Amino acid sequence: MNGLLRRLPRVSVTAKMLQGWPRGARLVSGDLIRRYGFPHEATPDALVWYFTGPWKRTVVHRRGALHRFPYRHWDYVEQTVDLHVPAEACAALVAFNGSLVVDRTRGELTVHCLNEATNFLIVNLAHDIVLGKVSAEQAREICASAAEAMRRRWPVVYAVGLSFAPEVTIKEAVSGTADPDRELKALPVRRT
Repeated sequence: MNGLLRRLPRVSVTAKMLQGWPRGARLVSGDLIRRYGFPHEATPDALVWYFTGPWKRTVVHRRGALHRFPYRHWDYVEQTVDLHVPAEACAALVAFNGSLVVDRTRGELTVHCLNEATNFLIVNLAHDIVLGKVSAEQAREICASAAEAMRRRWPVVYAVGLSFAPEVTIKEAVSGTADPDRELKALPVRRT
């Protein structure tokens, strides 16, 4: 009984908070709560989970971003994995999907889309771009075809999980993919 009493405030607070959210954000929040439990953090504008499934971080935003690739939708779900992205691959990732964010210093790749399945699809294709298996244009074509299949409720292998294992030490939350860059000696300042 004590366990139930401790959970009730979280349930009522989360449910009350989501009442004013757009329908899409409420639906995806409910899906993630069923899958991963209640969020670790909650604000009036976001729910946040840490280290759930293969994700380093999951955030559901109250206010989504309108996105028109591969079809019109709202990006509510932001999910992050550890992935080393070489500088030369960044342009291809941006050309593939504008909802990808590379943080080379932390060794993270973040994707924003409408749900977790689509995020799996996009991150898996991004990983293939980084490995040189596909070009940005090929990834866009694959993504568009897979998204249409998902809309028809057909199975899409790329959308059920990550096709690679992110390198992260959960205990220390330190990524093996981080790139702290290198120091540069400052040039002497010339007085004029």
